[in-house]
Amino acid sequence: MKAYHVIVNPNAGNGKGLSVQKKVQKYLESRGIEAHFYFTEKAGDAREMAKSLAPETVKVLGMIGGDGTYNEVLNGMTPGAYPLAVIPAGTGNDFCRMLTIDNWKKATETMIEGKCSMVDYGEVNQHRFLNIYSTGLDAAIANQANLWKGRYPGALVYTAALIRQVRRMKRYSYEVIWDHGEYKGEGVLVAIGNGAYYGGGMKICPRASLYDGKLDVCLLKPLSPWKLLLLFPSVFLGKHVSFQEIIYVQTKQVRLKVKEKVCAMNMDGEIYEAVQLDVNLVMGKLAFMIPKD
Repeated sequence: MKAYHVIVNPNAGNGKGLSVQKKVQKYLESRGIEAHFYFTEKAGDAREMAKSLAPETVKVLGMIGGDGTYNEVLNGMTPGAYPLAVIPAGTGNDFCRMLTIDNWKKATETMIEGKCSMVDYGEVNQHRFLNIYSTGLDAAIANQANLWKGRYPGALVYTAALIRQVRRMKRYSYEVIWDHGEYKGEGVLVAIGNGAYYGGGMKICPRASLYDGKLDVCLLKPLSPWKLLLLFPSVFLGKHVSFQEIIYVQTKQVRLKVKEKVCAMNMDGEIYEAVQLDVNLVMGKLAFMIPKD
């Protein structure tokens, strides 16, 4: 018999994950709904938990945590085997913004009463991602933010990390090839988005949709630290694409090569290292519970 299963990262959001789980469990019990909860203890646990679930037993798999937790689940499950549901408890909760889910109660109601929709996801070097894959300055900011979690409240940690990293801004030598074009030259960052938001609400890929079968690519050419600080506020509204230093395209696949020996890569808020990436879009193969409204 199928049931609700929920993977919980209790340490998400500096301990917010556990408090959200308690609220979700109490709410479900008040509705007479049984759910099985699984608690992660270390990185990689969510992936293994998702991998171990038998699809025929899962009505919906809920995920309490942030983008990193969702990413692990996506890479542990078979996409489309059962619907996923997000319950925000992370620092930035950027993927939840794409689904217009901003609190645990709406998320829980969506898990049990929402509609199931098929959405896109990305693949990079055979690794799946839900939201955004990026490199350069924003990966350095994400890494700094991870180190500073707990020092600043909520998404403010990303702004503090940006101010810190702007002074250390590095230029990279990029080779970016997309469906009908390419760029070879210096740049500060490249963001490849299935979703629109990262860094606690920055709308880096403002035209992104989970249903359009396209990846959005935003490349920032070299600029002065002062102009970057001028551009920065516009990112929250998605207005940065009008700056001349921005290249913005939509494509089904991207090849990104960084000519440095190794470069930090930010995938759904988690940091990896790579030198060459082949990024593809998988269209409409992932089942997600989304709000009815």
